[in-house]
Amino acid sequence: NNKIDYDVLLLSSNTLKEETTEYDFITKIIDAQTTSSYCTTKNFAPKLIDIFYDSSQKLLSSYNLYNTINSHTDAVDMIWKKLQPIHNWYCVNPKIGQQRASYSDIEKKSLFYGC
Repeated sequence: NNKIDYDVLLLSSNTLKEETTEYDFITKIIDAQTTSSYCTTKNFAPKLIDIFYDSSQKLLSSYNLYNTINSHTDAVDMIWKKLQPIHNWYCVNPKIGQQRASYSDIEKKSLFYGC
């Protein structure tokens, strides 16, 4: 019956730092990676669109300058980390999705993060 005020709700993630909440089925995200499955509110969506645009511009710029991509700082799941501790980011517990193993255009190899 209680409403959870969220900006982003991750259904799966590679969580590096989280905090417990008053609910067993949800954690507060402080630092998480992967964009495999999430929900966002209509009001927060423009912030994510800005992050997606910023990421695409940085990746394109680094590729054009150096013919390489700096995925460790410029990928969307790295850039959006700055929003996580200061906004209402949560993840369901247990996670209900998983990013499938696949080829990464950014990393130029097949990857499976197990999350």
